[in-house]
Amino acid sequence: VDVQSGGTVQGCLIWSNTANWGGGVFVNTGDGLLDNCTISSNSAIANGGGVVVRAGTKLRNTIVYFNQPDNVNVWAPGGYTNCCAPDALTGPGNITGDPLFVAGFRLGIGSPCIDTGTNQAWMGGTLDLSGNDRIVGAAVDIGAFEYGSVAVVGALIWTAVEVGWGSEVGAYYQVQWSTNLTTNTWS
Repeated sequence: VDVQSGGTVQGCLIWSNTANWGGGVFVNTGDGLLDNCTISSNSAIANGGGVVVRAGTKLRNTIVYFNQPDNVNVWAPGGYTNCCAPDALTGPGNITGDPLFVAGFRLGIGSPCIDTGTNQAWMGGTLDLSGNDRIVGAAVDIGAFEYGSVAVVGALIWTAVEVGWGSEVGAYYQVQWSTNLTTNTWS
């Protein structure tokens, strides 16, 4: 993805790309924004396997992890807010911990990206890449998927789902399942 002069990339999964510079995303000029994206498993021949960032670029609620040879190559400082990258990014709410991906690029139990993003007005009533509410819990999750999203790829539904939630003393919880998610028949 090449973002030019103020472009926005929002809610995207960018993976398995190769380029000379910025294997996942190359932001050349202007005030580009990468917002609630997951950028992983990309590579670059020179630098910025995940992202090459130039002047004025901002990353918000974005995971940039497991890219080669590096994740974020910063040519000029931008603004980094509530991002997850192994490279320490300057800005509020950034974390370096492993996002603990499961079933592709979804967040697993104990991921430091769960409920640690910063909510934005555009998120109300919108969905993540799996078709689930963009905000589940107190805050949006960092990355393109909310925790607990079910992976649907074409007609393939992942057969293994990791289930987890915060619990409360004295509360009761019920887990239901269905062999057909298009009906209201649950067991």
